[in-house]
Amino acid sequence: MQVWLVEDDAPLREALAEQLQGWGLQVQAFADAESVLNPLAHATLPPPDWVLSDLRLPGLDGAGLLSALLDRWPQLHTVLMSAEHQPPAGRWAMLHKPFSPAELWQQLRRTPTPEHPNAS
Repeated sequence: MQVWLVEDDAPLREALAEQLQGWGLQVQAFADAESVLNPLAHATLPPPDWVLSDLRLPGLDGAGLLSALLDRWPQLHTVLMSAEHQPPAGRWAMLHKPFSPAELWQQLRRTPTPEHPNAS
């Protein structure tokens, strides 16, 4: 399963990528929305299975990024990660920070994949 991870906090991005890779997922990590969108403007790329994005990003925020990706790929599975008490509603699942690996795995299980035994 291919996951695009968008998080501007480098240590958190690295920790999340490591967790996802530990579950056997292919991860492409980005520091901002533009790093995701710019290549898409010049190429026909297949969508990932999931996009996990932080809400607060430099430039375009995570809600704007997910909206743009969902306009391109309406069936895309998306999760907006946020520490805010009332993050923006949209066509994405929410994951409230801080969250556990088990909560993250629960979100990813919404896509048919093999069961992962160590999501705790």
